[in-house]
Amino acid sequence: MKIKSHVVMLPILLGLTVGGCFTQTFNHGHSISPDMLQQVQVGSSKENVELVLGSPSTTSDISGLTYYYISQVSETTAFMGNKIVEQRVVAVYFDDDGFVMDIANYGMQDGKVFD
Repeated sequence: MKIKSHVVMLPILLGLTVGGCFTQTFNHGHSISPDMLQQVQVGSSKENVELVLGSPSTTSDISGLTYYYISQVSETTAFMGNKIVEQRVVAVYFDDDGFVMDIANYGMQDGKVFD
């Protein structure tokens, strides 16, 4: 029995064509769930914040200590470039004694996408 080459090649070509249409999603940075964020309240200690949320992506002490937890979700489809579809920055502001005085949750609607 002789198999024709076009019969074998057709499934391979269809697989490559369909395979190129899938979207891959990539998560970068700190993924903070709403449950985790609820555990950090105004008045929580710096140690409690680190225990619940982990080490921050970056910190600032320009106008008091602030922890920043940064995350991005990006997608890549076939041969298209990387597209950022979600970006979050959770900022935890501390008072001079090391206790949480405010928490902010910023998204893409609050600013520009950054690398």
